[in-house]
Amino acid sequence: MDLRGIKRDTSIAQEGQWVKAVPNFEDAEFLVRGWASPKVLAYRSRLERLAPRKDRNADGSIKEAARMRIVAEVLAGVVLLDWRNIGDGGEPLEYSQELAAKIFADPDFVMFTDAVLWASNQVDAQSFMSEQDEGNS
Repeated sequence: MDLRGIKRDTSIAQEGQWVKAVPNFEDAEFLVRGWASPKVLAYRSRLERLAPRKDRNADGSIKEAARMRIVAEVLAGVVLLDWRNIGDGGEPLEYSQELAAKIFADPDFVMFTDAVLWASNQVDAQSFMSEQDEGNS
């Protein structure tokens, strides 16, 4: 087993990348960090640790509704950095962290949340593939 085959380039996931061809999102593009990037993991871990007792089950795990709020906050806070070709009623929407947070917090926009999560996971996969490509050259 060659360890280079499983090593990933965390700088790609940490800095963020533009992701195109997101399923069900036509020409939309998202600038996202990888879901497993150190900055995202640290932010998510902090929010989970700070979750109050009312947001926890008897075993200490985080309740589903609170977990979804944390995911929304992580996506808006450190994952999604910008977007292109996102609009509302035919009018383009300029990216802002505040607008993204509102969209992620609205359960009616779960497809948007899923699309950004998908894009973030693609960045993680790309950081792994990039390292493999370097090893094969």
